[in-house]
Amino acid sequence: MPGGSAHDSAVSSYLSRLSYRSSDQAKRDIMGALHHYPGLKPKMEKFTFTDGRQKDLICLEGTIPVPYRGSMYNIPVGIWLLETHPAHAPMCFVRPTADMQIKVSKFVDGSGKIYLPFLHEWDGNNSDILSLIQMCIITFGEQPPVFARAHPPPAPAPPVQHQAYPPPYPSQNASYGGFPGYPAQAQAGGYPPVPTPAYPNPQPPNPNPTPVQAYPPAYPNPVNPQQSSLQNSGTITQDHLLMSLRSAVEDMVRRKLREEYAMKNVEIQSLTKIRDELQGGQAKLKQALQALDQDTLNMEASIRELNQENAKMQETLVQAERMKEATDMKPEDAIITPTPLHRQLLNAHAEEAAVHEAIYYLGEALKHEVIDCDVFLKQVRKMARKQFFLKATMIKCRQKAGLPA
Repeated sequence: MPGGSAHDSAVSSYLSRLSYRSSDQAKRDIMGALHHYPGLKPKMEKFTFTDGRQKDLICLEGTIPVPYRGSMYNIPVGIWLLETHPAHAPMCFVRPTADMQIKVSKFVDGSGKIYLPFLHEWDGNNSDILSLIQMCIITFGEQPPVFARAHPPPAPAPPVQHQAYPPPYPSQNASYGGFPGYPAQAQAGGYPPVPTPAYPNPQPPNPNPTPVQAYPPAYPNPVNPQQSSLQNSGTITQDHLLMSLRSAVEDMVRRKLREEYAMKNVEIQSLTKIRDELQGGQAKLKQALQALDQDTLNMEASIRELNQENAKMQETLVQAERMKEATDMKPEDAIITPTPLHRQLLNAHAEEAAVHEAIYYLGEALKHEVIDCDVFLKQVRKMARKQFFLKATMIKCRQKAGLPA
């Protein structure tokens, strides 16, 4: 496409002369919009900011096709790209012709500046000029930004009064380019002179005349789709319009999908956190169950050992009962002496030990005033006499048995 190569070189020249930060991305964005909307042309133009500053910026100027009530209209717009494009949204204006007047709405103010939610929500990573133009087409199709200016009926032309033809000799005014000028004064009739501009010298025809492109028809003059389809300049066809609308709808759907994706991502993160907490609790429960199983095994082993010891004790008790039933004997009968003399010695020794213990406890009773002194003396005297005879008996038994004294 010849126009595309010309636009490409022009955009590259503008970007090389201006200080755009992301020139490659800006060029791709501009060329994509120009490819779909050939009614726009790139140019470098000064833009005046609200604080009075002026700066050279790239401007896409021209018309965009807007369907309205079954007809297609060319709306003149201007889109200025900031040097930070695409990080910041472009500045868009409706640029009405002399036959148009701005229709102020919530989307367009009195100066022609365009306000769209798409511009307010501009995202440098996902938004582009093509989507912006498509949103403008959809918005302007519902609320046109301009309307045709009312023209007063033309006034009737005044009658032309013809003056007398001048004499056939030149006047004092010099002729221009070999053609005599009109006379400064009329020679007859007394009418005032009519100033007429002199004609320049005739120029030879230009062998390569430069075609002058007429400005697109102003709103509300409808565009003829058949005529536009015959032009190679690429005027928008119905297929292009459907493609633009489809792209705008796809952009809206993508934005909604991104919002839904963000919400679902937050839910997934929350569920993932809950899952991690549940898995951590499950691991702790498994450790606790393993500890309980180990304690259960230890308790079962201890119970088995206790049961074994209990069985041994029960067996010992059974054996003791059996022995008690088999031999009914007193404990003292378990000591067997070899001769009666030794038995007498054993009995005397046991009685003497018992008397000794009795005297000790009588002393304790006297100390604690359990018995009085008379009873103590009487009982001690009696037991001492018995103890004396028992010791004497023990000495004689030892002597006769041949035991050491």
